[in-house]
Formats: sequence, structure tokens, C-alpha cells
Amino acid sequence: MTRPWVAAGVCIVSLLYVPPAFASHGDPLRAQWSLDSKTDAAQDVTPDSSGHGLDATSGNIELANDGRFGGRLGDTNAPVLTAGSNELLRPASVTLLAWVRRNAPPSNLRYIAGQGDDGGICNGSSYALYTGTGGAPGLQFYIRPIGDFYKPSPAAGPEIWDGQWHLVAGSFDGATVRLFVDGIEVGSGRPAPGALIDYGFSSSSFYIDGYPPVGCGSGDFDGGIDEVRVYGRALNRSELRRMAIAPGPEPPALEPDGDDDFVPDNRDNCPTVPNPDQRDSDGNGLGDGCEGPPVARFVYAPDPTCVGIKTQFNATNATAGRDGPIVRYEWTYPELVAEFSGSFRGPLYRYRSETRVISDGPSPIPVFTFGWSSGGEPYQAAPGVFKLTPAERAIPTVTLTITDSAGGSASVSRPVFFDQRSSDAPRRSCPPPPGEIFVATRPTRISLAAKSVTVRTTCRSRLSCAGSVVVTSLGRKSARAGGAARRRPRARVLAKAPYQIPTGASTTVRAPFTKLGRRLLRQRGRLRVKVLILSMSPTGKTVTRARKLTLKHGKPQR
Repeated sequence: MTRPWVAAGVCIVSLLYVPPAFASHGDPLRAQWSLDSKTDAAQDVTPDSSGHGLDATSGNIELANDGRFGGRLGDTNAPVLTAGSNELLRPASVTLLAWVRRNAPPSNLRYIAGQGDDGGICNGSSYALYTGTGGAPGLQFYIRPIGDFYKPSPAAGPEIWDGQWHLVAGSFDGATVRLFVDGIEVGSGRPAPGALIDYGFSSSSFYIDGYPPVGCGSGDFDGGIDEVRVYGRALNRSELRRMAIAPGPEPPALEPDGDDDFVPDNRDNCPTVPNPDQRDSDGNGLGDGCEGPPVARFVYAPDPTCVGIKTQFNATNATAGRDGPIVRYEWTYPELVAEFSGSFRGPLYRYRSETRVISDGPSPIPVFTFGWSSGGEPYQAAPGVFKLTPAERAIPTVTLTITDSAGGSASVSRPVFFDQRSSDAPRRSCPPPPGEIFVATRPTRISLAAKSVTVRTTCRSRLSCAGSVVVTSLGRKSARAGGAARRRPRARVLAKAPYQIPTGASTTVRAPFTKLGRRLLRQRGRLRVKVLILSMSPTGKTVTRARKLTLKHGKPQR
């Protein structure tokens, strides 16, 4: 049973059990003794409010109601409180903290809290907060490494005992032993690289307010102690400082701040790089400290896509750099273009690569419809002349270039695959074709002028039409041994001109006469000729529309 005791206006009472104050029960919090109450009026047990059940007990617990947050341990509290032995309180990295108060410097070797002891040898604990061993008593934290002497932190001076509550915390991160007062580090820590805390003592119980072995003196801290906690990692200055300045009345929970920039991770737009100003130039919610140069990314759908349907490109997963938002999305791909360069005997083609623009502007989601390409890979049919290979839709490589508001840019390229590679192949998962996609251009009217042949023609295709108009002379028959006749291919090109007609449009193609054509027409006055409309289909085949007629000098032909 406790007894009432009055000194300097402080009421020492035996408080009934009340639910523990709020705390974050997740890792790294291992234990939290709020020291506000007892679990039972008949028992000297004060609960662990971390949720781990590590209640502290002693033969006589005196609690006062003027703690930093609710109640606290009384100024005179013997014997020592112990929380038993538990692996949770023996981490490789650790923070031990408490709020303490005293009006004047205490004696040396007064313990706030610690883990384990070595019985009557009096060589200390695995780790502990205490008032030091010599000189004007202040405060220190130490660890005992395996096979080594204890490693103390720099010491806070006696000015800490000014009658005010102070958050004191000792930490070890595996390399340095540190002490913090009100979230401000004392000194710059003591190096202990590679040290492993020795937890192999004869007693492995955690204790509060005193050093347990009787033969070593009580070690009782005759001042106020509140909110003793153990964390399973080394807390940093930002995390400790936020707790130190918490106004109350509830004890503060840890707000993790991994980059130690005084902005908790759950509110930090860049939790891995210190950025207390939270600058976010591009306004995408990710702080500049976590952004490098812009990164271009895109997907397309459907994948694979189809010819003649809408293909949607999407670059919303591209990321801007630290210099500002993305203001331009440029989408391009190279298309192989064939140009007619042949005679009436057979089409020959020259090839060039032409850059096609899908979209260029602020939209990250353009829509584009691919047509049939001019063919696959060409092969050389003659020096400088190339012929079209069998019909397949060339796989285009689409390039996205993004530009941010400061002029920074990035690009990415990826091939776009098609479910239907040729116009006469099954469309498989592609939707049915919207009717006939190609009808060869045919002449609708032919007129003759003095130096050219003019052909009026219409493109009846769902795609644009391209090819050539060629006017040739007819071949002549000649006798052959044995009396059999054969046609000798003596036809000559008299006029020619290329054309390109948009879908559904009509145009007039003017094919100038060659010198031979003009000479023959002047000499003969009339010529029997063949007019050919050569059209290149999307599959790479050449479709020919032909008409024989007689040309008379200066007379129009219909």
C-alpha cells in the first residue's frame, strides 16, 4: 500500500488504474511506461502502454499527479521498478528516453533507467541513462559492448537540473553513442563502430529509477521521472525534437522522419532526402529532392494494335524533373516511303525514311490510326533502285520526347506491334475491316494536248492513292521462221507522270510527252497507244488499269 506524503506542495497519491495514454504500438516502439497509474490498487504494478505487456512492478510504487503528461514517479521511490526480461528490450540498435525533472543537481551514479545488470560486480548495464560517475552530476547514456569497456555518450552538464521537465534520450545506431536533451544533441556522439551491445549479463531485467543490485547502492534518482520508453532503433534529432516540443496533454507518439528534416514521413513529399522547404516545382506531389531529370515513359492500347483502328498512346506515367512540369509531348515514328521510278514493264521504287508526327503538344494521351505502310524491307534491284518486298506492315518504332517548363527533355522509344501484319492476313483479334480498303485508281477522262496527255482520275480507296500515269506505244507483230507470228515487245514510253490523290478525291494528272512521243506525233499525226494507271496497293502489289486508244494531234479523247 502507498501512503500519502506531502512535500513542497506535491501530492503523492496511490492512483487507481486507468487506460494507458495513446501510443503507436508498432515497431520500433518496444515498451512505454507512462507512470500514470497502477493496474490494481492492491498491487504495485504500473502498465506498459505499448501493447507488449511489459508491466513494471516493485514492492512500493509512489506516483504523483504532476507529471509532464499526467502522473509520474515520486521523488523517493524504492525499491527499483523492474519490467522483467524480454527480447524486445534487447535490440541491436536502441533509443532509451524519459522526461526528467529536478530542482538541483543530484548525486553521481543515479539511474533513470537501464537494461540488465551484472549482479554484485557493479559494472553497469547493457545500456542505461544515469547521472555519471564524477564531477558535477549531469546526465549520460552508455552502452556495454561485448568484450569491451562501456562506451558513454558526451555528458549534459548540471544546468539540466533547473526545475523544468526535459526530454532526455540516449541512442546507439551500431556506430555512435549519442545523447539528446529536448531533441538537441549533446556534442557529436562517441564513435563505437561495429560494437555489439552485450546482453549476456546475469540479470536481464529492465529497470526504472535505480540500479538493481543491493550491494551497489540503490542508485535511486530522487527527482521526477515520466514517460520512460524503449525503441528498437536510433531515433534522430527531428523525431526527438517533435516529441520534446509536444504541448500535451497527451504524451506524444513517435512520428517517423527518416531523412531527419523536421517533416514527418507521412507529410513529407520526399521522405528520403532532407527538404524542409517541401519544394515541388512541378506540382506533382513529389518533392524536388526526390526528382532527377525528367523520365519519358508510355504505353499504348490495344497492344498489339491493328491497322485502321484508333490506337491510344498514354504518357501519364512519365515523370517531370525538378525543374518544372512537362509542357510538351512529341510523338514521332519513321515510315518507309516508296517512290515510283520505273517503266511500263514493271514498277521499280526508290525508298526513303520519312518522319511521321503522331502528336506534338501538351496532351499526354494522343490517339492515332495507323495505315498500311509502303512495305517491308526493300532490296536493291539495280544500282540506286530498290524494289518492294512482299506486303507486311512495317513495325514502327514510336519515340516520345517530353520537355519540361525549364527546357529539360527526355526521350524513350519502343516498337508498336500489330496483330495483323498484312492486309490479306486474318485480322485475328482485330475488329473486322470497314469494307474494302483499296480500289485501284482508274481513268475517267483522257485528253490530248500538243505536249502532254491529261488524265482525269478518282481515288476510290479508304486510303490515299499513289502511283504513275504512263503512256506507251503498242508492240508490233513480226514474221517468224515457220510462218508463226509473235508480238515483239517494241513498245516505247511516250509520256509519264507520278500522282498522289487523297481518299475519295479526284484530280487531273498531266503526263508530258517525251521527245520521242512529240516527234512521232508530229510525224504521224495519229498514234495507237496504251494509257496505264499504275497504282501501288497497301500490300505492296502494283495494280494496273489500262486503256488503248488512238491519239490524234490536237484532238481530245474521251
